[in-house]
Amino acid sequence: RGGGWTLLTAVNLMLFSLLHNPCSTTIYTIYKETRSARWTTVASLLPVAMGISVCFLVAQVWRLLQ
Repeated sequence: RGGGWTLLTAVNLMLFSLLHNPCSTTIYTIYKETRSARWTTVASLLPVAMGISVCFLVAQVWRLLQ
């Protein structure tokens, strides 16, 4: 619990790191292949939304089981 970190914080950090936004090179490649700012935005924000959702669900289940 050093620095306010708990096991739940560490688990959520690892999960979000796996599910978050792709690197800038990937985003640029998506734009080059689709030629669409809309699809590039969707492809960039969808993993972020998924990461937030998964972390939220894990935190809720974690707290429920404690």
